[in-house]
Amino acid sequence: MIQKYSEFAFPSLYVNFLDYVMRIKPKYRFDHALYSEWIENYVSIASKYPWEKTGVKITQGMLKRSPEKVAAVIVEKVRRDIFGDKTQTSMNPVDCWYNTNPELREVFETYLRKHIHILNEHPELLYPIFCEGTR
Repeated sequence: MIQKYSEFAFPSLYVNFLDYVMRIKPKYRFDHALYSEWIENYVSIASKYPWEKTGVKITQGMLKRSPEKVAAVIVEKVRRDIFGDKTQTSMNPVDCWYNTNPELREVFETYLRKHIHILNEHPELLYPIFCEGTR
């Protein structure tokens, strides 16, 4: 039997973990340095794949990453906007679910209609939300 609901968890949802992480000096947290080192040392197979955020391997430093990131963004934009390729480029399945599940889409849209007035209290958020919304 398939469950109607599912659960998920991230380490950052745990207050004690988040409190511990925030005590790490910023110089180690900057540019995901600690995370990158952890991936390289403990999950090295993951370092062989492009990082979703940048489009290049996590093992590459920030200076090497920047030109490649720009190129990756341009290629992605051309592929998506000019050729109309809708290939999912993220591990997050929400866009796919939204586009293929009318019931879920209705839940999201109903929620938005009921709560959009809240944004009137925070006009500084309106433009960023509009610009950074789902593709």
